[in-house]
Amino acid sequence: MCFACSNPEVENEIRLLESKKVELEGQIQALQVQVDSLQKENKKMQDKLSALDMN
Repeated sequence: MCFACSNPEVENEIRLLESKKVELEGQIQALQVQVDSLQKENKKMQDKLSALDMN
């Protein structure tokens, strides 16, 4: 175990940062789902627009 890890304050800070990291990773995944959904919607709209342009 490293010296810093034997310090309770540092251990606590590491735990807090790891928890925050997990929280942020969850937010990133949720945003990626939103991005994917918006990209699909955008593609649908572009396809509709292209169809209108052809008429």
